[in-house]
Amino acid sequence: MNKAPIIVPPHKFSKDRLNQDMIFTPLFFDILSQHNPHSDIVFINPNDFEISNHIRSVHSVPTAHLESARQASFKANYLHLSSNGYEFEMGCIERFFLIGELMRKEHLNAAFVVETDVMIFSDLNSHLETHLDARENYLIQNRCIGTAYVTLDFIDSYCTNILETYTSSQRRELISQYYQDYKETNLLGGICDMSFAYWMNGGEMAMTKTPSHDISAPFRSNNTLHELQGFDNFLSRSTLGDLDIVMNKSQVNEWRMKELRFINGYPHCLALDGKTVNLLSVHFQGRAKNLMGIAISMYHGRSTAIMP
Repeated sequence: MNKAPIIVPPHKFSKDRLNQDMIFTPLFFDILSQHNPHSDIVFINPNDFEISNHIRSVHSVPTAHLESARQASFKANYLHLSSNGYEFEMGCIERFFLIGELMRKEHLNAAFVVETDVMIFSDLNSHLETHLDARENYLIQNRCIGTAYVTLDFIDSYCTNILETYTSSQRRELISQYYQDYKETNLLGGICDMSFAYWMNGGEMAMTKTPSHDISAPFRSNNTLHELQGFDNFLSRSTLGDLDIVMNKSQVNEWRMKELRFINGYPHCLALDGKTVNLLSVHFQGRAKNLMGIAISMYHGRSTAIMP
C-alpha cells in the first residue's frame, strides 16, 4: 500500500517569525520526521519559513502557490462570529482550501494532517495497517485537524459547505443566531473551523452530512494488546474517547491539563479507572504551547517523570 503523505498546514498566517508557533516549528518537524522517516512531509509555508537542511523529508510549499478562486470567495464573504481574532479564525478555515488545492495538485486521494503545535511520537502510516480505514476520515473529536486523516472528498465537502454557508443569506442568519445564543453562555470563542467539521459529522446546521471518526479514541493495537494507545485530543481536555483522565495543574503556567507521565521520553496519561494510555501525540493547544520546550527536553533526555 502506498504511504499517505503528511500535510502540515500553517498554524498562523502571521509574518512574525518570533511567535511561539515559529519558534518550535523546527523542533516539531525534527520529531515528526524522526518517527515518520519513510513518509513524505509537506509543509504549507505561510511566510517562507526556512526548514533545517538536515530535515530532508520535509518539502515546503508556499501558500501563494495554492491560492484559488474558492479561497478568495471565502475570504470575501467571511462573517466573523467569535471572540477570537478575525485573522486567526479566518485563517483556520482558510487552511482547508489550501490543503484541498495541494491535494489536487499532487493527485492525493487522502493524507494525514498535523498542526505544528502537536508533537507526534508514532509512525502515522503504521496505523493505516492496523485500526484506521484508508477510505474513512478521522479528526480529533470529529472536529479538529490538529491530528487527522482526511480524504480529498472530505476536504472538498468541507470547503463547499463553507462557501454555501457564507454566500447564503439564510445560512448566514442561521449561524449568526447560533452565535448570539452561544454568547449568552459567557463562553469564549464562537464559530470556528471546528464548528463546521462537527456540524458536517451530524448533518446539522444545514450542512451536507460528511461523517468522520474520532482519531483520539484510545485503542489496542495487535502489537500491544496489553496497552491502550491513543492520539491526544487537547492537553486541557479531561477526557480521551470514553475515558476520564487524571488532570493536574501545571507548575509552569498554572493551567489545568492532563497529567503527562513520561516513560523513557514518551508521554503517557492515566485514566481515573486506572488504565494507562500510551500517547502517540500531545496537542499543545493555546496557552499550552509554552510547555512544548519542556516536553521536547523530556523526550530528548529520555526522562521518566511527570511533566511539571
